[in-house]
Amino acid sequence: MGLLKRHRGDPPATPASLAPTFDGRYTPAPAKALRVQWRRDTWQVLIQWHGFPEEDATWESVDEFRSFYPDFQLEDELFEKAGRDVMTGIQYSRRRPSSG
Repeated sequence: MGLLKRHRGDPPATPASLAPTFDGRYTPAPAKALRVQWRRDTWQVLIQWHGFPEEDATWESVDEFRSFYPDFQLEDELFEKAGRDVMTGIQYSRRRPSSG
């Protein structure tokens, strides 16, 4: 006697998608980049993951994050708020307009 049961009703239009995995473990998709900062001689980004609260966000290396999620757009504004140039990582400060 088989363990499978006959499907009743209309078949689904598309097959259900499987959760993403890496090396046999569930890997959630990134939902939002919350903050960036220069830590341990590299850029780190605080990522909130789909299906998880903001409190469970994790710090990830920007280079490693981009290699795993190349299509995820990291906002340039996050880097501006950190006070560093997006391309070089060099810290800068804005000059005040001279009066006169």
